[in-house]
Amino acid sequence: MSSSCKTIAVLGTLDSKGEEHAFVANLIASCGHTPLVIDVGTGGPPTVTPEITRYEVAAAGGIDLEALMERQDRGECVVAMSEAAPKLVAQLASGQRPTGSLSHEYSVISHEKRLEHPAGKSGC
Repeated sequence: MSSSCKTIAVLGTLDSKGEEHAFVANLIASCGHTPLVIDVGTGGPPTVTPEITRYEVAAAGGIDLEALMERQDRGECVVAMSEAAPKLVAQLASGQRPTGSLSHEYSVISHEKRLEHPAGKSGC
């Protein structure tokens, strides 16, 4: 991977919006960057395979995900995973793995500049 290629985390609930996240990951890859798909879903099984599972996210936050999901309290699950996810992303960032992240779960996208193709092509 060249220095102009970025690893961009795509974080979301892959049980309910897996195909949408896969679409975004494919766009990122088509621009020459590396998507890092992270699952924070706590409902059914993910519809696409993440690079980082919901269990890894939960572990980063010190959460027993099985016990949490057994209680079947969606609100508690959302709060727990929304607290665990930033901890995981911070751990990854400290290792210089992702250089950007986005989530369209909550319609929050934070970036400094438009995603650019590493060869300088526009449209990404």
